Amino acid sequence: MAVDRLFTFSLADLPVPLELMAPGHDPADLGPLPVGTILAHAPEGWFLFDVGLSVDFREQEIWEPLFPWGAPVLPGSGDPLLDALAACGVTPGEIAGVALSHTHSDHTGGLRHFSGTGTPVYIQAAELEFARSGRGAPHVVARDFEPYDLNLRALDGETEIATGILAIPSPGHTPGHQSFLLTLASGDRYLFAYDALPLTENLERDVVTSIVTLEPAVARASQDTLVQRAADAGARIVPGHCPRAWAALPVPPTALS
Repeated sequence: MAVDRLFTFSLADLPVPLELMAPGHDPADLGPLPVGTILAHAPEGWFLFDVGLSVDFREQEIWEPLFPWGAPVLPGSGDPLLDALAACGVTPGEIAGVALSHTHSDHTGGLRHFSGTGTPVYIQAAELEFARSGRGAPHVVARDFEPYDLNLRALDGETEIATGILAIPSPGHTPGHQSFLLTLASGDRYLFAYDALPLTENLERDVVTSIVTLEPAVARASQDTLVQRAADAGARIVPGHCPRAWAALPVPPTALS
């Protein structure tokens, strides 16, 4: 048994310099970069990975301190996460678990929808400590966590979250960043690297993201580990913010299986 349905979608577009993701770009090239994430159905139920920016980021006083290059674009007029789930035919109440790659604000804004539900939110212990320490400000936004009664589940290293869903620590971008290797019922495998490997150019030119909390050598080791793990598993790597990579994936209601 493995993942029998895998939806892929973006919850926003970010005007961030590509130079920060993969050194060597023109500093004036601002993307835009998708906030890509996934929804997977395993035998244990539906699992959601990262939850995008909160709708608060439509307000200039919220987005401007974090995105001085311009406003993020959230699709539609409602809540992008709820709209994406609806397009997949799933409600928040059907989610068996949420897995966070890390705690930057473009990955945590929808946690409010799991307040008081008891839904497990899987996060590496090192990332949970980082989020609570205040060291990640302003990119770790306390209001995404503190007002809500969340069932945070701290992981200690590599963990099988559900059948066909493996969390792989990939620190560097943040201290407890994790990526995810998914095995589909068809036998296909996808390694969703998130911000440990943000662009296809990181692979093509073998360069590491410049946006790191830990030493660059740690990010270098994580990128090398993910590349090797993907090769060993015969998996396709999906960089976290790559326009090319996410444009090549289906959008709901079409799913991979």
